[in-house]
Amino acid sequence: MSALPSRTPPSKSVARQRILTAAHRLFYTQGIRATGVEELVTTAGVARMSFYKHFPSKQALVVAFLQERHHSWQQQLEQQAKARSATPAEEIRAIFHVLKEWFSEANFRGCAFINTVLETADPHTQEHLLARQHKAVLRTYLEGLLRAGQFRDPVQGAAQLLLLIDGAIVRAQLGDGPTAATSALALAELLLGGRQRSAAI
Repeated sequence: MSALPSRTPPSKSVARQRILTAAHRLFYTQGIRATGVEELVTTAGVARMSFYKHFPSKQALVVAFLQERHHSWQQQLEQQAKARSATPAEEIRAIFHVLKEWFSEANFRGCAFINTVLETADPHTQEHLLARQHKAVLRTYLEGLLRAGQFRDPVQGAAQLLLLIDGAIVRAQLGDGPTAATSALALAELLLGGRQRSAAI
């Protein structure tokens, strides 16, 4: 799953989209605090006045970046996992294979939402809210797969799978790379096995 969104919503302004594209590259690869407005303007190839016309502040751009990142990342994850599976259980397993490929990418820098939370101290900011919403959507997706597969206690199971996914992302970012996804999948197999209702998956 690329650091840059594979498809972004149509924009009324080419300049606005160029700024967002620059934000995706710079915020994700080098961090929000390390990226200044001047660098964003230069990378996007727009005038400073144009920047502030579309985004009244850097924080407003961060919010727009996270919103686009959420839709792109979640869409890619679901599409790629679904394409590799025929059952809900297989789709859950496929998620970890998708993550493994993501961890192998040269531009992998971890989860943009976890990174943003670590850079933003105040838990009441919109950035923190968007990060929580992003993880909630992922948890709901996992819960839906567990329900469709008729596993026991899909709510708790989804929370545990999410913990494995986030843990794998952080471990991959810390240096474990693709092996983090392999280890997480092994634990996911144990979790799935313990939540089977009757028939083998």
